[in-house]
Amino acid sequence: MRLPDPSGAILRGARIERDDQNDALVPDELPHETWLRHRFTVPPDVCIEACALAEHGLPASGWRLTPVHIQVGYDRMRLIDPDQLALSQDEALRLAEAAAPSLMPAGFTIETSAPLAWLMHGEPRPRWHARAWTLAVGRSIDAYLPSGDDARLWRRLFTEVQMTWHDHPVNTARVDAGLLPVNAVWLDGWCGPLRTPAMSSAPAAGSGQMVSADAALRGLARLAGWRVPACADPLADGMAALAPGAHDTTIVDIDVWRRARRNGDAQHWQDGWVRFAEYLDRLAHGGWPHGTDRLRLVMTGERRCLELTLSRRARWQPWRRIDAHRLILAPAPLVR
Repeated sequence: MRLPDPSGAILRGARIERDDQNDALVPDELPHETWLRHRFTVPPDVCIEACALAEHGLPASGWRLTPVHIQVGYDRMRLIDPDQLALSQDEALRLAEAAAPSLMPAGFTIETSAPLAWLMHGEPRPRWHARAWTLAVGRSIDAYLPSGDDARLWRRLFTEVQMTWHDHPVNTARVDAGLLPVNAVWLDGWCGPLRTPAMSSAPAAGSGQMVSADAALRGLARLAGWRVPACADPLADGMAALAPGAHDTTIVDIDVWRRARRNGDAQHWQDGWVRFAEYLDRLAHGGWPHGTDRLRLVMTGERRCLELTLSRRARWQPWRRIDAHRLILAPAPLVR
């Protein structure tokens, strides 16, 4: 597959600020979530993906659950991307209602606002170490199931919900319609207030804005007091949002590879590269925000986070040149 070359002058003149690789056997989160955790000083017990609860109007204090399909094979169980379920709100409500009696004896209740973002809360709070579905998708689930002192409790609840949903009318109708059944619920992690004091380098609460179509990123920004404008297309809306003066910081989540990473789809990878190259071309040819000298470009994948500084003045500094295409596609970081 031939990829578009994103190494135009705007990228060749970039400065490498950070190039990190997570070599943990089983990471706790994706690289972009780690970057956001540091940027917003998110407490260690708060899961970035669980912050979607705040975007969907649910109380930001509890566990996020995601209804999922787990594919059972001869030697493993694999988590399928929940977006492939096309779950309706009515189906979600009926499944949550059926699961509630299994959770109630352990002291938990469920609230639903979006088909794929449920809130489970109760006291006392169990000692669970959970990993979000975004990290486990496409993989055998064994290493990604919740651990911790109370892991056995979750395994029991997980199994009871599976049994409840096995022959539920919602799933019977879905199978008859050729759709995947919803056969499990995934524990993503805890969502709570961002109570850790902000770093001195971070903007004051309310002074930033997040341009993203992703519910977790939008919810995180809301919890931090940032402005979260409506966003239909981050690539297009982000250009207008980069105008200086209104906010100390603007984060634009262009999201061209998230779906490709989850599903390993070659066409989605190709489409992502095309959109990324177009975005850089627009920056280089009239799209650079007026009055702004520097932009940060943060690129992340399965394990790597590459952060570059793009400078308007770099085009007049021909001695500063990096092989951008090689840097981005390198199998391991070039700079630690």
